[in-house]
Amino acid sequence: MLPEKLRSERLFLRQLVPADAPALGIAMRDANITETTMFEAPARTSEEGTARASARITDFSEHWCRYGFGIYGAFDRKTEALVGYSGLRHIDEFDGDIHISTMVDRPFWSSGLGAEIIRLNLENGFLEQNFDVVYATTRILEQASLRLMDTFGFIRQPDRMLRHWPVHYYVLPKEVFLARHVNYLKQCLKDLAEKSLAENGSGSSQHPSQHPSQQLSAGNPADRNLAGDDASAARIARNCSSGAVGLA
Repeated sequence: MLPEKLRSERLFLRQLVPADAPALGIAMRDANITETTMFEAPARTSEEGTARASARITDFSEHWCRYGFGIYGAFDRKTEALVGYSGLRHIDEFDGDIHISTMVDRPFWSSGLGAEIIRLNLENGFLEQNFDVVYATTRILEQASLRLMDTFGFIRQPDRMLRHWPVHYYVLPKEVFLARHVNYLKQCLKDLAEKSLAENGSGSSQHPSQHPSQQLSAGNPADRNLAGDDASAARIARNCSSGAVGLA
């Protein structure tokens, strides 16, 4: 089994392998998933679902081999159950633009995991892969997807067609993501500091003039200038391990 590549408090992400096909095949039988994220009718049997999942995993693997990045499977850290998949890949229908693709299986809806998975991949794409821009599409009137686009700062473009379906088309420049991500990281540090103070109480051994959030970047001026240093943002994301999202 491949090692995990990205992780958050609740999830770990790794490349999908053929052994994941039966679990992914369950989602392939759900019309709410296949018709909104894959633009196709659901599989009619478990065998057909597994076969479709196998073909999809092969497609994902070929992209990894060709470009060195791609779609990860997302798994629950406690149970190791397959939650869905997400990652960055070239979309041929859109001139090879790098898109973020995400699917969350129905049992995990309304849990915030979609946003958690997307943030992991955007951090990886912008902070580690150093992409300048990422694109996305959503089905028309898919309210949950529209909210996610707004959360991460995606900018609406003219609508386009994908496999005979009209879709909203979005672009997210790196600088827009970083501006929002810095605010997110600041909130992570604030939450972490408040948790630390609550746990330690007034008897903490910290220097009275130094806030816990300051300790995370003490001695490293680059960590205090997130917008000007992508690597610093990645380091602080990793430090926000309590309820925050970071790279493993």
